[in-house]
Amino acid sequence: MSSPFAIAATTRVLASFLESRLAAADPDGTFGFAATTTSPPDRVAEAVPGAPHLNLFLFALVDTTLHGLEGRQSPQFYELHYLVSAYGSDIEAQAALGIAVAALAATPVLASATIAAQFVPPLSPVDARLQASSLGAQAWTIAVTPLPLALADLTDLWTTMGGRFRTSVAYRVSPIVVGP
Repeated sequence: MSSPFAIAATTRVLASFLESRLAAADPDGTFGFAATTTSPPDRVAEAVPGAPHLNLFLFALVDTTLHGLEGRQSPQFYELHYLVSAYGSDIEAQAALGIAVAALAATPVLASATIAAQFVPPLSPVDARLQASSLGAQAWTIAVTPLPLALADLTDLWTTMGGRFRTSVAYRVSPIVVGP
């Protein structure tokens, strides 16, 4: 069973995974990719000014729990919707986004080994708590799949978030189990 920290742990795992893929694709630092951020789009420029990087933003949680089991305490199942956006010069941003798309296509399932590999000691107190969320031990396989959004939907999303439009791709990550 996962914990209330499963959602934050999922975001941390995905961000760390994407960051490691950027580093692996650019071993000599030609592009100079910075850390993958998880900021709202209107605050990304503050997080890593000027450096090419990815931003992973959780923009929606969809409750997919089967309700109606009266008298039973059942786990809550969620589908997480992420927007992956690239920052930097046009070419650097496109390179980063291409690396992210290829990495997520090659790893459509977050296996427990992939999850565990993202928490490398020494861990910060926050990462230690997220690691203890048991995300990798949940009984259900966590799938990462593209979430098709029309250009109008992307434009509406960016307008609502108050950020300047960036080439982006959306992903669905599910199921994430949030238990008591």
